[in-house]
Amino acid sequence: MAKKNRGRRKGSKPSVAEAPAGAGIVERLSDRAQHLVCLGFLLLLSFSFFAPVHFGDGTLAGGDTVKWRSMAEAQFQYEEGTGEQALWNPNAFGGMPGYLISYTNPIPQIDDLPGLLRKVIWPSSHFIFLLVGVYLLVFFLTRASSPASTPPS
Repeated sequence: MAKKNRGRRKGSKPSVAEAPAGAGIVERLSDRAQHLVCLGFLLLLSFSFFAPVHFGDGTLAGGDTVKWRSMAEAQFQYEEGTGEQALWNPNAFGGMPGYLISYTNPIPQIDDLPGLLRKVIWPSSHFIFLLVGVYLLVFFLTRASSPASTPPS
């Protein structure tokens, strides 16, 4: 007599109780729990990478930020003196439009999404988005395709 497949679809992953005896801790978790464990690990990796900034007195000062400030100084002085925003900067590369260096009017950008997290967990926010993006890319590229998505042969 053949064994009955008790409510389980063919090819589906066994539940926690049906996991093989030699399976590791991660294999015994459900798919959702495995993803949460992986994302939690990536979050922990990001915080450990930036631990001196988050948990100590360390700071990050990029050279490009310092140089930007010195280039935009003429614009700041013009704005303080006249009250209007400078549209031209004579100090940058022998003259340059001011909106490329310092423009105070908000322009919507793709960076607005990480900007929400930047207020809470700077500088890890961009690194977390990078890690989660790579995780999702690898997940979608390596998962088994469904029969409906495979082309007929």
